Amino acid sequence: MPTDLQCEPDSSPMLAAAEGRPSRAPATEDEPQLLASEDWTEATLTLTESFPNAYLTSSATEGRREDERTLPKTEDQAEAALSLSVTEGGPNIEPTVPVAEGGHQSSPASPVTGGGHLAPPALPIADGGLLPDERFWCDHYAWLKDQGYVLRPRYRPGWVPIWAGTDAFFWNQEDGVVSDYGHIMDATRSSDGAIVMLKSISKKVHPYEVEVTQMFSSAPLMSNPRNHCVPLYDVLQVPDNSDRVLLVMPLLRRFYDPSMQTVGEAVDFFHQIFEGLQFMHENHVAHRDCMNFNIMMDPKPLFPKLFHPQKPKYTLDFKGYAKFFTRTKRPTKYYFIDFGLSRKYNPEDGPPREDPIWGGDKTVPEFHRSNDPCDPFPTDIYYLGNVIREDFLKTYRGVEFMQPLVHDMVDDDPAKRPTIDQVVTRFADLRGKLGYWKLRSRLVPWKEFWIMKIYRTIRHILRTIGYIVMNRPPVPTMISRNTPNESV
Repeated sequence: MPTDLQCEPDSSPMLAAAEGRPSRAPATEDEPQLLASEDWTEATLTLTESFPNAYLTSSATEGRREDERTLPKTEDQAEAALSLSVTEGGPNIEPTVPVAEGGHQSSPASPVTGGGHLAPPALPIADGGLLPDERFWCDHYAWLKDQGYVLRPRYRPGWVPIWAGTDAFFWNQEDGVVSDYGHIMDATRSSDGAIVMLKSISKKVHPYEVEVTQMFSSAPLMSNPRNHCVPLYDVLQVPDNSDRVLLVMPLLRRFYDPSMQTVGEAVDFFHQIFEGLQFMHENHVAHRDCMNFNIMMDPKPLFPKLFHPQKPKYTLDFKGYAKFFTRTKRPTKYYFIDFGLSRKYNPEDGPPREDPIWGGDKTVPEFHRSNDPCDPFPTDIYYLGNVIREDFLKTYRGVEFMQPLVHDMVDDDPAKRPTIDQVVTRFADLRGKLGYWKLRSRLVPWKEFWIMKIYRTIRHILRTIGYIVMNRPPVPTMISRNTPNESV
């Protein structure tokens, strides 16, 4: 019976052969043979990582930097250039080559560093040097370390690239990896070694983000199981910029990666996002940007050994592909992120009216018709309806039962859209009509090559037999939907 543990799509032996690189070594007794979750042709298309590359608590409205750097093709290439040792709660890249001629340049003293220090080598960006928006993180390395958060070696004062003086390519090296969003950075928490995400925000640009995020991360709301807002661990005031703060949050991953396998897994997702938005609206908060990029999941159940926070296809040490389980085997929790546009309203003031403000989803009908103020709560309904329409109804067979509800949620007239309470009630009715085998059935992509359809169907049947034997419910259910990094 096959295991549920999988590797990323491009670890397929067929894809390896197509790329001219060695395929994965055969499994040992201690490591079960892995099954590719996607076919190799689809995996080839996803290697550009145009969407699922930034699996973190990021703002979809602040612009994603286009990074054309390629990634390791073999484990040997990465291993040959890396000398890793775990210090300060994360991988420590030790240079194995002499410092390039000219050494480092000294940087002036600053209130952040508390004195001069060695600056990173002045490498050209094309050769793997620091990008302009990475300088902020490098300049604040010492301060963040004092606060209990250690950045990766790339941002360490005096950083020497491990490829310096060698013929190695920087894009094959762990410390050649950059963030896809300049205002987002990963770090290791010194107290427990947990990976966290740091989000830099301007209080002038997003004056309510800290307030709303803190509200849902404070008692009594934080302990409510219906709360699906990203937990906030800490707020750090940047010492040399009174307008800028850093939000410390858990490492999350895009809700759609890896892809869902069954109708039951999709039903669980629908239930959680409806429940989460209902909880927000009950507390008089409109998200105002709850599109697909702002819905994430806790990756720890699916990825017990996690993954590289900036290149999620790979392991933390950048030496291989991250392995994962299915949601049926390891249920997870979904979260709303990015409250930069969110607002809390006073119900005594009546229905709120806000000027249209564009988030990540540019298809809101009322915003296209006029610039007149409108109620943001029906707009939230449209956003969620459009997520289901685009990422499920137009992508998979098997979820057609959601069509009537989604049709009403994305109605051009906001007044005709159901409230979130009505959405939850109608969804519960739809859910109750789905049979056991319907929930067990496979989500089938609308565009699926026939050979892969046969392969995936056989794999799904074998998996389903295993789930039934193990008494796994068709709809993944967590006994307790705790927040990520429960030690916090």
